[in-house]
Amino acid sequence: MNPTQIWLPAISANSGADIYTRLLAEALEGCGYKVITTWFPHALEIAPFTNRTRAPTGTDIIIANSWTGFAFHQQDIPLIIIEHHNIFDPCLKAYKSTAQSLYHRLLIKPYINRSFSRASAIITVSNYTAESLAASYKPLPIHTIHNWVNTEHFTPTPDRERVSTSEPFELLFVGNLSTRKGADLLSPIMEQLGSNFRLSHTGTTLPNNPHPASNIKALGRLSSDELLAAYQSVTHYCSHPD
Repeated sequence: MNPTQIWLPAISANSGADIYTRLLAEALEGCGYKVITTWFPHALEIAPFTNRTRAPTGTDIIIANSWTGFAFHQQDIPLIIIEHHNIFDPCLKAYKSTAQSLYHRLLIKPYINRSFSRASAIITVSNYTAESLAASYKPLPIHTIHNWVNTEHFTPTPDRERVSTSEPFELLFVGNLSTRKGADLLSPIMEQLGSNFRLSHTGTTLPNNPHPASNIKALGRLSSDELLAAYQSVTHYCSHPD
C-alpha cells in the first residue's frame, strides 16, 4: 500500500514560516508520509490567483497557509490551512503601520476568506490564535496543534556546571525581530541592565534601532546546529508570546 502523499506548496519569505514548513515536512516524513514541498517566490503572495501549478499526481492532502492556500485548492483533495497568528487581532493594531493595515485589509483579507472557505480543516499553533480567529471570522473547523521541539536535538549540555555569578548574565532572543514580538524593547532593556548583562539575538538589525546597546550581539541566521550551540551557551532565554 502506498503511503499517503502530502503536498506542501509554500511561499519562500526567509521567515519562521519557511522553517516551520521544512520542519513539518521532516516530521511528516518521519511518520511515514510521502511529502512533496514546492517553493514559490515571495511575489506570489501579492497575486496568488495567478498560480497555475497543480498538485503533484497522487496527492492525497494539501497543506498551505491562509494567505495563498485557496490558489492551490483542487476539487476532491482536502485542503488544510495553517494559521500562525491572526493579523486582524485587535491587539496587533498598535504594532502595524498604516501601510501594513491597508495591505492586510484590502489585499490579504479576501485571500484569507477564500482559503478558509475552501479548507477542510484549519490548524492554529496556539489556543490563543484559535480563539482570536473564532472571534474575527464566522464559525470555522479550527484545531490547535502546538509548535513542537525536537527534544532529541535540542538538549541541555550534559552535566553543565553552575554558572558563576561573577560572569555576565547571558541572554538569548530567538525569533523574527519584529515590534510585534517586542524586539524593539531589547535595546532599551539592555541599556538599563548594564554591562553585567549580555544579549545575543538571531537576525541582524533590531527594529527602529540601527545602533543597539553595546551589550547586544547579532548572531545572524543560524543553522540548526548553530542554534543548538547558541541555546547551550547562555544562561537564560528570552521568550516572546506569538
